[in-house]
Order: sequence, then C-alpha cells, then structure tokens
Amino acid sequence: MPGNELTGIKVLITRPQQQAQALTDLIRQAGGEPVVFPALAIHALPVGAGLQTTLDKLSRYHLIIFISPNAVRHLRLLLQQPLPASLKAACVGAGTTRTFHETFARWPDLQPEGHFDSEALLELEALKTVAGKPILIVRGEGGRELLADTLRQRGANVDYAEVYRRDCPPLRPAEQKAIIAAGIDVISITSGEALRNLTRLFQADADWLLDRPLVVVNNRLVELARQLGFKWGAVAASQASDVALLEALIQWRRTREDTKT
Repeated sequence: MPGNELTGIKVLITRPQQQAQALTDLIRQAGGEPVVFPALAIHALPVGAGLQTTLDKLSRYHLIIFISPNAVRHLRLLLQQPLPASLKAACVGAGTTRTFHETFARWPDLQPEGHFDSEALLELEALKTVAGKPILIVRGEGGRELLADTLRQRGANVDYAEVYRRDCPPLRPAEQKAIIAAGIDVISITSGEALRNLTRLFQADADWLLDRPLVVVNNRLVELARQLGFKWGAVAASQASDVALLEALIQWRRTREDTKT
C-alpha cells in the first residue's frame, strides 16, 4: 500500500464531487496533498415519456450496458424495482463495475479485462454475435457513439437511456486565485469534458494551467492534452481506476525526480 511516495506533492483532483473521495484518500495515504476542484458537475435529467417507457419495459432487452458509475446510480434512482433477473448487464470500467455490484448486489455478466473502455468491451465474444438482439445503453446526455454504432453495425437494435447530464461548474474568482496560489504540482483528469472545462474555467490564467503536468486515464486524453497545448503533456494510467491513477501519479513523481538528478 502507499507510503510516502507523494510527500510534498499537491494534486488537483477534478472528478465530480461525489466521486472524488476514494482518490483523495489514496493520495493522502501516499503522503500527497489532494486539492479537490470538480471540473464536472453531474445532474439528473427529467424523466420524459420516452425514458419512462424504456424503464417500464426493461425486460424486453437482451443486455443493458452501463457507461459510467453515474449511469448506474441515476438509473437505480429511477427504478421502482430491481433489474429483471433475465436481463444481462455489462459495465465499462472498473469503477462502473464496482458501483453496479454495490447498487444491485450482483456482478455484471460482461466486463472488459485489461483496458476498461468501450473498445475493450466490444472485443468480448458475447458482443460480436448480437444480430437482432435489443440492447440498452445507459449513459449521460451526449457522449461517444462508438459503442452504439458498432453494435448496430453488428445487427443489434440499440436504444439509449440518458439519465444524467454533465455541466461545467461555476468558478468564483476567489476560488480560482486560491487554486493557483495552492502550488499545484500535477492535475488528475478522468474525462475529456473535465479537461475542456478546466481550460475554459482557467482561460484567463491559461499560462498557469498549461504549465501543469497531467495524469489521465487513457491515451485519448494524452492526445487531447497535446491538442490543447499542455506544455508537459500527460501521463496515462494503465486503466481508469483510482488505484491506477495513484500508481501513475507515483510514476510521474519518480520520473520527475530522476530528471532532476
């Protein structure tokens, strides 16, 4: 377990407030100082007639796919009863899998191994033979279309249940000054939207922001950081989990120290 690998390092955590605690605790255990600033706000969407009809007929689906922990939590809040026992479930990401287990007291039937993303999920054999099967994807408003597009190309009938939206939170000038004054050494990023929001929120202090190194959860975010002009680029964790983010932060710190010597 962590010891003092991050002693003296201040890490800006940009996860939504309700998802930041686990990483905060791990960084503290490693001797680091977490500074929580959610660059993404999560809000429930109103339930329209279309979504309600979908929720009332969950048993018609062959498979339900949860894109994120928020997808699991917000769908559960909308359900009047447990998921149908006959409905197979799949989760993208270790955090989504853990949240699904905690929420529904069962493990998903399908989850990718190694890389935890839509691409890895699509590599599972069970998702290569889906012609004619109805599949429901639970997600936030908008987002990547790769999963649905690929499943439709394979012949599946895919519907969405969009149960929450992601917003850019407000940033008060005093809070902005406090973050800059805090002496942040590195920023952790878990989504492209959070990274884009951060660049918008700190537009007036772009020189400061773009001079911060990043630790991110996948190579897509490494490329996005390059496109946005981050001077030191980004280090990608091995997977999208808090433990993997901590390991990446420790590796970033070791590499920085080696560079100094």
